Amino acid sequence: MLNVWVLERNDAEATNEAIRLITERASQNGLDREMIHWRVLPQARLWQECVAAVKNKLEDKFYPDIIEYPLCWESSFEYLKLFASIEELDLSSRGRWENLAGTLSERSVSSAKGAKILSLPWLVGFMTLSYRKDILRRLGKTPEDLEDYSSWRASLEAVAQLRRKGEAIRALTLENALPGKFTHADCVSSLWWIWSFGGEFLDPLNLAPAFTQIEAVKGLASMIDIFIDSARSSQTHGNFLLSNNYSNVSGFPDHAFCSLGFTMPRSIREGDPRVGSMLPPKANRRVVPTQEYALAVTRDALESKTDAVLNFLDSVFDPKTWVDISQTLGLLPTKGDLWEGFFDCVKDPMVLEVCLASEPFKRRLLDAPFLASLDKIFEETMEDVILKALRDGFSDTNTLAAHLARAASEYRLVVALYGNTHGHQRSIV
Repeated sequence: MLNVWVLERNDAEATNEAIRLITERASQNGLDREMIHWRVLPQARLWQECVAAVKNKLEDKFYPDIIEYPLCWESSFEYLKLFASIEELDLSSRGRWENLAGTLSERSVSSAKGAKILSLPWLVGFMTLSYRKDILRRLGKTPEDLEDYSSWRASLEAVAQLRRKGEAIRALTLENALPGKFTHADCVSSLWWIWSFGGEFLDPLNLAPAFTQIEAVKGLASMIDIFIDSARSSQTHGNFLLSNNYSNVSGFPDHAFCSLGFTMPRSIREGDPRVGSMLPPKANRRVVPTQEYALAVTRDALESKTDAVLNFLDSVFDPKTWVDISQTLGLLPTKGDLWEGFFDCVKDPMVLEVCLASEPFKRRLLDAPFLASLDKIFEETMEDVILKALRDGFSDTNTLAAHLARAASEYRLVVALYGNTHGHQRSIV
């Protein structure tokens, strides 16, 4: 049995199709499809499940062998000591690993900062704004009105007015949101608001939380205000948003004007004539957050399932399969040589133009020790704040600032427990 953990995405149909595709290609490469066991996890739960796996040492049939994870969590996984390291490679299989690495990007089988865990960069997404062209025309506006934050905000408010008049159209959805969630306050999606308003998530000098600074708080407060306005209906009682089963999830393009996300919406990939794509609006500065995902091999898998793991990875990183998976999920392959094949199947040529235009503005979240823990703390904090704002029908910047300060303190406690100022580290479990 080969246990593969992958991240859940909002398009469940696309996720299932990618799993089916990988399973089919792996079966052609010597792996019995019945021997591949898939587990799909929300990113918000991935870290705690990995910690639990190490701490409890799950039975062999449930213990993960290959795990998809955000590449910016690399240092966190070094602390967890779940993944195999390059030094652990057996000489007899090292050649196959080197051949596999040679087909990938130059960062393969290592991390961006030179770590030695067995990690293969896989998929990458960059934030874009998708919008309904027909609704934009109805508002008497042009795409230029979506380039600046204030004019984009005014466009969202105009759509919110339509909603308050009874039309079933939401101003904004977040493409990264998962079904069943009232809000989606994940760290990477929130970065756009933080960075666009001149704030920082982490201090670049000491990697301490910086989202308590005034610029970051202003950006997050603006995000919450948009959530509220996007969901507001004609009702006025205090609990109107939750009573209407408010959700930021999906709805684009049929029931929403705009969508922000790292995953290219299916409507864009399939050439829906109603839909356009562009860079996110510019506030204080133009920023395009980028999220990269990797596949890593656990220590146990390297010791006992080397051939099966290599057969699986050979299948995934076969160029044709890699492009097919990317197109299915709406994320680019990390190997730039494959982008041409990816965009050949995207019907709207402007999508490639947007991708090329984003290069000067792309920015990744810094890889910091215990970042996975900080992500969890931040997301839970923002979830509490947003739900309160949705219940009340308005946001309170002071309440937001107080919650963020507590989140930063909680993270500092984690660092104090598991790290020290001399750079040494110990297992987090």
